[in-house]
Amino acid sequence: MKRFATGDAEAFNVLMERYQRRVYAFIYRNVYNKDKAAELFQDSFYKVIRAAKTFNPNQKFSTWLFTVVRNTLIDYYKKKKLRTVSLSAPLRPGEEKGTLADVIPDPRGADGERYAAQRQLEERLESALETLNPDQKEVFMMRQFQGLPFAEIAEITGCPVNTAKTRMRYALEALRRELADFA
Repeated sequence: MKRFATGDAEAFNVLMERYQRRVYAFIYRNVYNKDKAAELFQDSFYKVIRAAKTFNPNQKFSTWLFTVVRNTLIDYYKKKKLRTVSLSAPLRPGEEKGTLADVIPDPRGADGERYAAQRQLEERLESALETLNPDQKEVFMMRQFQGLPFAEIAEITGCPVNTAKTRMRYALEALRRELADFA
């Protein structure tokens, strides 16, 4: 990052190569939408480029990067307006034909049962994650999906390490309760 901040464009390519998968995966697991995740990914790295000169070289880059990504997600959720989508609503306003139900692929192929069970588990997990309070969800996502140590999570979120651990414990307890009947 020091090299990029001083004008070495190739250094940014190295950073992208190292972190793009982890950052995209983290964002995707927060929004569950590929297009939105790609957009937020670009926004995050745009912010990294703009803030390059403010990076403190004594700080761990990954911690700084995930702080930028976290702030991008916070901004997104502040702007996001909740809306519901009906499967029978027209895809385009004013049209009577072509609903969302018409374009959803039929999973009943050779592996339909396995696909359905996997999809049901994914939906239950997504739903269970939404029941967590934002602090617990954030720590859970960083720990489980990014494999970040609690010290780094604490630094990114601006809380003590023990608070991050407590949030993780509460998140796991809540998820166990939410998924207890799923077998």
